[in-house]
Amino acid sequence: MGLIRSARLWVGLTLLLIVAGDLYVVSLGQNGLDVAIILSLRTPGYLADPLGPAWLAETGRDLTGLGSNGVMGLVVFTVAGGLLLLHRWQHLLALVLSSGSALLCNALLKIAVHRPRPHLVPGTPLVFTTSFPSSHAMLSAATFFTLAGIVAASSTSRSLARFCFVMAGIGTGLIGLSRIYLAVHWPTDVLGGWAGGLFCALVSWTLAGRFSDAGTAVGTDRSPPEKLVGPAEGRVGP
Repeated sequence: MGLIRSARLWVGLTLLLIVAGDLYVVSLGQNGLDVAIILSLRTPGYLADPLGPAWLAETGRDLTGLGSNGVMGLVVFTVAGGLLLLHRWQHLLALVLSSGSALLCNALLKIAVHRPRPHLVPGTPLVFTTSFPSSHAMLSAATFFTLAGIVAASSTSRSLARFCFVMAGIGTGLIGLSRIYLAVHWPTDVLGGWAGGLFCALVSWTLAGRFSDAGTAVGTDRSPPEKLVGPAEGRVGP
């Protein structure tokens, strides 16, 4: 248990360092790497057209929709309702804390940083919020990895647990990359969203585990008193 907690601490610190480093890069203003990555995904001479066939751009729009607030909210409310009916309090708490903290932190960072969206290519989708961090990347990372943790904790199959975490990583990665491909986010926005979402999931799962451990410890003190056997009950013969 101590090894697991130590690993969580180091992972959490690493994610915080990534977010801090990303914030520092963003504070310096528009950087050449962000611009170069976005332009490399566009057709030379016609920046309104992303690289690849038409179906790839359509797939990118489909994938990016999976990380929207509406879809993520529907997923969280559906799973939370099921956990509530099953009385899985620890898992319910982890899911609510993870998605809620990711949504709150994302909103606060957008207000504090106030980074403009990329305006490098014409015809990009209309958006109404600032750029850093990517809410699609942050919410999907927090939600998908928390859901993977719930499945892993509810199953004795390590193969299933690994599969869920791999799929959570693939889904989160594709959603974040689609934001860059559609030129609605800088790459550093997506990196910050991924790291922030994973941090929210890690902290929320740790807090939910501590709540569960505290409840178990209290429950062990409520064992029923042992039945006392009187002289008459202990007598075998006359």
